[in-house]
Amino acid sequence: MNFLKRAIRNGIRQGISDVVSKSVQKAVEPKATEWANKAANQLDAAAQNGEQQSAANSLEGALSNLERAAQGYATELSKNLKICPSCGQPAKANEKFCANCGTKLPGESIAQAAVCPSCGKQNNIGTKFCCECGSKLPIADMETKVHAEIEE
Repeated sequence: MNFLKRAIRNGIRQGISDVVSKSVQKAVEPKATEWANKAANQLDAAAQNGEQQSAANSLEGALSNLERAAQGYATELSKNLKICPSCGQPAKANEKFCANCGTKLPGESIAQAAVCPSCGKQNNIGTKFCCECGSKLPIADMETKVHAEIEE
């Protein structure tokens, strides 16, 4: 039975991850392609001029910018998204009950649950503890509650 519970928990986690990653991919992909092409052109030009280190630093900066942009998009998208604690289906932030199973949805969106109750910092989605002050985030409690309901 524990195997089934773990499989359900993993399925819910994967479902949340899939919803957020598909939305982020759709929003980020055009800009990522543009940056990747620009970085590749810079690397080619630098290789011709013997400036590989400069091009590598430029590529590293572009990838860092892409990562920050993806995290920002994920946070923005999750402001309008709730996840059903029972079946793991996504729902719009203004909905009160899950359209799939009828379970009452949490009061806050995924992004709201990643705001630190102690210092107010908006943390990245998927973070369980505040990166500013170390306090436990509401999203961690939501996840614990989902696991407890699955185990019952």
